Amino acid sequence: MLKAGGTPDWLVRQIAGGKIPRSLDYWEVIRASADAFGTSNVIIGIFDRSLFPSGDIVCDFLEKVRIHGLKIAHASRNESLSFEALSFLYIHNGKYPAFSNSGAINPERKLLMQMVMSVESSCSTLSR
Repeated sequence: MLKAGGTPDWLVRQIAGGKIPRSLDYWEVIRASADAFGTSNVIIGIFDRSLFPSGDIVCDFLEKVRIHGLKIAHASRNESLSFEALSFLYIHNGKYPAFSNSGAINPERKLLMQMVMSVESSCSTLSR
């Protein structure tokens, strides 16, 4: 949520008020998927990188849907942010929202995220 320009306050208020946003109500997501695709076609898995073939969620998905031998070129990277980066965004998200009043992507926000991701990438490279 912070990476997208929001604050966690909305989510915390929803949960504290007894409401779980639909996208986070996993049983509701499973029921909706079963309704759309049929119960026998829904495979529930644990999102844990150590359980994915080669640590890759794309390979895990292809294996689960029984598509073997298909090679999909994609960059595999973890874009999670450090506590410091999340704290920085929490402080600055109000001043640099993701979208302008007209609905266009805010160019200042885009630059802010490029900077944060660049610093994060540099830090993760140094820690290896």
